[in-house]
Amino acid sequence: MTAVAPSGGRSTADAPSGRLAYQPALDGLRALALLAIFFFHAGFSWAPGAFLSVSTFFTLSGFLIASLLLAEHRSTDRVALGTFWRRRFRRLLPASLLTIAGITVASAFLADASQLFRLRGDGLASLFYVANWRFIAVGDSYGALFTTESPFQHFWTLAIEEQYYLLFPPLLVGLLVLGKGATRPIAVGLGAVIAASIGAGWWLSSNGATIDRLYFGTDVRAAELVIGAVAALWWSRRRTPLTPTASRAAAGLGAVALVAMVALWTTAQLDHEWWYRGGLSLYALLTVAVIVAAVQPAGPVRRALAWKPIVALGLVSYGGYLIHWPVFIWLDEEATGLSQWPLFGLRFAVTIGLAVASYLLLEQPIRHRKALLGWHAPVAALVAMAAIVVGLFAVTADAKDPGIDFEGAQADFEALAALGTGELPPPAFDPSIDWEALGQANRVQSDAPRVAVFGDSTALMTGTGLGYWALDHLDVLDPTGGGWAHLGCGTIGDGQRRLRGEEVPPPDYCADWQQHWIESIPAGDPDVALIQLGGWDVTDTKLPGDDTFRSIDDPVLYDEMQRRLAETVDEITARGIAVVLVLSPPIEAGRVDGVSPSQAQPESDPARMALWNQLLEEIAASRPTVTTVDLAGYVASRTDDARLRPDGIHFTDETALEVAEWLGPEVARVLAELGIQTPVTHVER
Repeated sequence: MTAVAPSGGRSTADAPSGRLAYQPALDGLRALALLAIFFFHAGFSWAPGAFLSVSTFFTLSGFLIASLLLAEHRSTDRVALGTFWRRRFRRLLPASLLTIAGITVASAFLADASQLFRLRGDGLASLFYVANWRFIAVGDSYGALFTTESPFQHFWTLAIEEQYYLLFPPLLVGLLVLGKGATRPIAVGLGAVIAASIGAGWWLSSNGATIDRLYFGTDVRAAELVIGAVAALWWSRRRTPLTPTASRAAAGLGAVALVAMVALWTTAQLDHEWWYRGGLSLYALLTVAVIVAAVQPAGPVRRALAWKPIVALGLVSYGGYLIHWPVFIWLDEEATGLSQWPLFGLRFAVTIGLAVASYLLLEQPIRHRKALLGWHAPVAALVAMAAIVVGLFAVTADAKDPGIDFEGAQADFEALAALGTGELPPPAFDPSIDWEALGQANRVQSDAPRVAVFGDSTALMTGTGLGYWALDHLDVLDPTGGGWAHLGCGTIGDGQRRLRGEEVPPPDYCADWQQHWIESIPAGDPDVALIQLGGWDVTDTKLPGDDTFRSIDDPVLYDEMQRRLAETVDEITARGIAVVLVLSPPIEAGRVDGVSPSQAQPESDPARMALWNQLLEEIAASRPTVTTVDLAGYVASRTDDARLRPDGIHFTDETALEVAEWLGPEVARVLAELGIQTPVTHVER
């Protein structure tokens, strides 16, 4: 965010030269947007669309920065880029460095294992204003779904704005030179940038880009900033003020736009792709209408946004934004024992108190060139940055990844499944494993039931552990039956899910999970298919073509999940393959490194998983070659679930092997009840 402080006592809408004078109402607009961000990050259910207030900051920044540059060119026939950048860094860098340093120090005492593991990378990305691209990369990781938020997460907006400050001024100067200062060439050039940005959003969203890629991408979000610059071009090139009639019309239009903005803050959904196909640009036009109304001599928008308390909040909005996120994630219900509204009041008071201190003691003195420890500002900045880098490395020196290596587990699972095909598997993710030696299992004449594993990421971890265990217990189970288990695939692989309050679309391959299961069964066929699902099936889910999120206690969703799974089970059993359905323990979404979250999520309700297990038992009860194995009961009998499933959902590489010591014999036992036991007559492989 860009905070432009008062430049003097003038409050006229504009000067004859086109230079924009200080406008208190624009600080009021900043304050309103900041409050919306606070409400959004506090998790208020009535503010799902308040993420759009970030777009308001973008467009306002684009308007103000372009106004400054165009006014300078109009007055001096040139733009001093070096001077501009020095002003920007002097205005923005001190508070940013202080916040990064503060987060680094606080993390040594407050960060959990996942935050600490990511701290170095996130902090460095924030320090060098590339945090948005860092979070795109990390957000594409499946494991990131099961970690807590980074205390640097909010720096993505600052990264995009700083990239704009670096790239837009040379672009504008180039257009001014090429067009010899004329308005039309500049407008055409900026219009091309807007069109390219909207086009990037269309293309990316049409080609499977994640919401993270769309939401954090500079290319997708650039249009919102440049639309503000186009508005500044129009404003700065006017020769005369608006007529009274036009001014009243602008004020009225701005009032309508402001109401529409606030309405969208209470209704919009971040995951709707049309926001990234031009919707954010349309929203930027609402912001432009509010800006124009705010700088009129009179009108409801100007009066409302120029209210002194809200203007005062706007003056410290930059520091408020920087500070609020770490305050919000660490000052939580667990730490305070407060309910949502009292907790919000405490967070607000702490955030604004720190922001005021930063504004008065750091930002303003440096902005007005007052000495800082007697050092020249660039030297002080470099020293501070170096100290932060050292601090990040020191705090994270012993940090270890508490998450699960899903990529490695997927490679191991697929290699184990390939042992049953008679083909040597591809190079494994883990180079320490002698896959050629393990391939000997493919030539062992085991009489044990041949098992294939199917399901989601929980099946991936459980099945890999079971496979390794079985290689050492070929008298009990033979793991060479193939199978298919992939990250993110529940029974509704073509719908939408909500995990920990955020909408998470299934990976594209999940839409055809039933077909993948059947195609993965090797020619010789396994004797038994072990199926484990449930983690995604207890989340709030939106069926294809449905506008309503439903939970498993809704008969519409329950029946559809049961229909899809039963249909697939029947196709498997029709091949003469028995099926064992795994009854799953309840999940605890938000658990990190064995530590429970401060607030339980809806999907963590044990009643939901009980319904899922009921669904499985109903399928098994009506089919003679289908049975269940009670993994839920096994986990419930233990007192160390936090160790077994440190993220509240998946077993780790190590604990999956431990669980297999129980699961392997238990699978053999329930198979014996179906009449499938040693010796088993296998089809020739």
